Amino acid sequence: RTPLAILRTRIETLGDRAVRQVLHDDIEGMSRIVAQLLEIAELDTLVLDPGETADLRAVCAEVVGSIAPLAIAQHKDIALKG
Repeated sequence: RTPLAILRTRIETLGDRAVRQVLHDDIEGMSRIVAQLLEIAELDTLVLDPGETADLRAVCAEVVGSIAPLAIAQHKDIALKG
């Protein structure tokens, strides 16, 4: 993440606003990819106990709660049933 932060700082010093915005958008995309790769790496190291149980309704409710603002912003409905 540090190289992207350094690059983001250097981009802020550019004079051309349009170029700065395009490069900033590219950096944001790269930052999302890096964050996703880090999450995948964490999941790969996750060890689950075979006897452990999970409340799937709670998991689903958390997912719905997380993506609800995106759905609403796009004028879409989202609901959890069951």
